[in-house]
Amino acid sequence: MKRIRNDLSGYLFILPGLIGFFFFTLGPTIFSLILSFTKWDILSPIKFVGFSNFIKLLGFHKTPSGIAPNDPYFWYYLWNTIFFMLFIPVSMALSLLMALLFNQKLKGIAVYRVIYFLPTVCSGVAMALLWKWLYNPEFGLINYLLSKIHIQGPNWLSSTKWAKPAIAFMGLWTGLGGFNTVLYLAA
Repeated sequence: MKRIRNDLSGYLFILPGLIGFFFFTLGPTIFSLILSFTKWDILSPIKFVGFSNFIKLLGFHKTPSGIAPNDPYFWYYLWNTIFFMLFIPVSMALSLLMALLFNQKLKGIAVYRVIYFLPTVCSGVAMALLWKWLYNPEFGLINYLLSKIHIQGPNWLSSTKWAKPAIAFMGLWTGLGGFNTVLYLAA
């Protein structure tokens, strides 16, 4: 009887989490999977279309100049996603390296730990303003330092060539001192 009571209390403790998982994660995931096989604009009834959405998104067609994707934006956005996702393992590896460095018994190491954790506790707006100032093409610190070694700095955030790497570097710096480093340090 005591075991049944203990099991029941355990199930009651995980019940709110399970309810949240089913209603806010699993349910919407299954619903969006089902909707991917339909055509529905919320105002009209749902119409089953099979794999035509996927063919329209992932397929290619023949043109006089060669083969072209049905939806060229999809492939562009997929490349952007892959580009930014490549920085996740880099961030994790650098966080591990920082944790190993911070684990050394050095004088003043606590000060360095605080400095590297600061990006995590700063607000997103403050971080965006800081990096906007650093990347400013006229008076930004990065272009100023580049000018000292006679290199003309680009317009970081307005250039199609430099905007993605600039944003990725900002995210890398923000994530470097974050919770990953603290978790690795605790381990």
